[in-house]
Amino acid sequence: MDKEEVQKRVLHRGKQIELYDFSWDEKTKTFSSDLDNLVLDFSCIDDCNFITGYGCKFKTGSYCNFKTGFNCKFKTGNDCNFRTGGGDVFNTGKDCKFETYSYCTFKTNDEIQICPYRVNGVLSK
Repeated sequence: MDKEEVQKRVLHRGKQIELYDFSWDEKTKTFSSDLDNLVLDFSCIDDCNFITGYGCKFKTGSYCNFKTGFNCKFKTGNDCNFRTGGGDVFNTGKDCKFETYSYCTFKTNDEIQICPYRVNGVLSK
């Protein structure tokens, strides 16, 4: 997937993001932007990495990694890793790992016990 194809999957304030507002590494499938409040639709796209600001909404496949600000919403497949700010909402598949700040909501499949997460640096089970 090239940068123009990625551009079609990301909205900022209801409009397609500008090419100069983000970077995309095709080899590592890494999306990076300093913009906040993005809407990213990478449905059925696995093995992606995301580095964003706050208030973003993600829809992705499995095996993705996220490093974000706070108040983000995620709808993902399985085996994803999250390092985020607080106030996030997670709706994920199984085998996900979470490291967050306070006030996060988790909705995963029935196998939540195998999804360890950290809140304010403290490992929870």
